[in-house]
Amino acid sequence: MVEIDPILANDWYIVSQAKDIQPGNIKPLRLLGQEIVIWRGNSPESPVVACQDWCPHRGVALSLGKIVGDHLTCRYHGWQYDQQGKCVNIPSLTTQLPPLNACVKTYQCQESQGYIWVSLGNPVQDVSSFPEWDNPDYRLFISNPYHVKTSPFRVIDNNLDQSHVPFLHEGSIGHPDYPIIENYEVTTEKDSITVHNINAWQLDGSYFNNSKTVRKITISSIKVARPLSLKVVKEIDNGAKIMHWFINVTPIDEESCLMWISLAMNYGYEITESEMQTSTDNVICEDLLMLESHRPARLPLLPRQGTDTEWPPEVHVPCDRASIAYRRWLKDLGITFGVC
Repeated sequence: MVEIDPILANDWYIVSQAKDIQPGNIKPLRLLGQEIVIWRGNSPESPVVACQDWCPHRGVALSLGKIVGDHLTCRYHGWQYDQQGKCVNIPSLTTQLPPLNACVKTYQCQESQGYIWVSLGNPVQDVSSFPEWDNPDYRLFISNPYHVKTSPFRVIDNNLDQSHVPFLHEGSIGHPDYPIIENYEVTTEKDSITVHNINAWQLDGSYFNNSKTVRKITISSIKVARPLSLKVVKEIDNGAKIMHWFINVTPIDEESCLMWISLAMNYGYEITESEMQTSTDNVICEDLLMLESHRPARLPLLPRQGTDTEWPPEVHVPCDRASIAYRRWLKDLGITFGVC
């Protein structure tokens, strides 16, 4: 059993888009190495429930069952569980009530900002905030999730790194003739890392016009307010266009994760959902190529922990200061899951 850091267990993670869990739906998944199932009863007002994907009768997966009314029903022997995880019906019993210990562990679960969020522990704060979600001045878009075979912290680290854009994303958003990342500031607080005012040159910059014209853009801020949640604010055309990237990473286990992306823009209302998905896919799939080639797959912290010497220490340069600050921050938080 992998030990889960309390700060991770007590945080919230996206496990599905809300639209994908309709009444009567069941979805199995892994979160922080734990097998869970989310489901919704057949009533239109039924909330989404998250529980351990395990029937206490014979230990089979409840996700193989079905929804009967507002109860999750095990396919093996027909035992039924309510939204609190209590067994309320055992068909083989005629008059006797189900045993008190016939129950399934449930987890905190809520719908917000178009997603289903789950916490395995006892969160002291709400889900990650994306204020632009309710702002009528912004065009919203939720991308399909991306399964990444690497440490979830590698994904956040990659999105803090702007110096890879001219090369890995050559022809999509980057140009190798413009590799310089000007000096920028990083602020480290107890509960966050914030990068301020990165100036760079990119193709078009809006991601959706397929322009080959290089133009200056400003990333006014990149903020990591949770270990696996990041928000980017990008200004285009001297601030006339603003794009917010909201990235949340769901840790499946120590070397596998899901990346969820929401976008909010004060432009681009004419762009179709399909076009936005295609453009996002093009950029993210370039990232996936490198993310899944990292060795080690787990993110090396600073100072690096453990005695594994199979891979030498990584070499850092000045433009890596955001990544360096993130790794030191994770170390200070006591993160041990998915890092080395």
